[in-house]
Amino acid sequence: GQHLIDKIRALHGGSGMSWRAWVSLIIGGLIYLEASKHLVRWTQMERPMPFMGIIPEGAQQIVHDLGWAAVFLLVAVLVLRLNALGKTIGIIASLVMIASAWISWDLLPGAIERQTIARRAAQGLAVRADEIAFMQALVPILLIVGPVVMIALFLMSYSDRPDDRRDYL
Repeated sequence: GQHLIDKIRALHGGSGMSWRAWVSLIIGGLIYLEASKHLVRWTQMERPMPFMGIIPEGAQQIVHDLGWAAVFLLVAVLVLRLNALGKTIGIIASLVMIASAWISWDLLPGAIERQTIARRAAQGLAVRADEIAFMQALVPILLIVGPVVMIALFLMSYSDRPDDRRDYL
């Protein structure tokens, strides 16, 4: 962390950290946590979420989860190193997630039901009343809003590009 802060201060002329630098730290950390979840969850339960209109099963789901984990790790490392390529890959990945949710919209209710049941079974708990309906209403919205928010954060984040060294607020 100190290396990143020192690099930001050097790029910023030795003065304190800008709000854009803090955005970079926050999104880099959040994306790293998401990558960690993808690296672990495939071992805990089946996660049958659709991707581009198909629901990967078995080994395909594992490859899908590990592939996204690799993308998220790459983006997190690049963003935390203030590399502009991290912002670009992050925005592209977010757009792919939005497109996938849009294309898979009709498959989401069944997949969310299966995932909710699988998650509760992995936890050793029963599905609560109306939990599936609640998740079916919430998750599709989050699959669109989450990546849109990430794109906005990527656009506000800091990188090593000269035009990113100014603050706009």
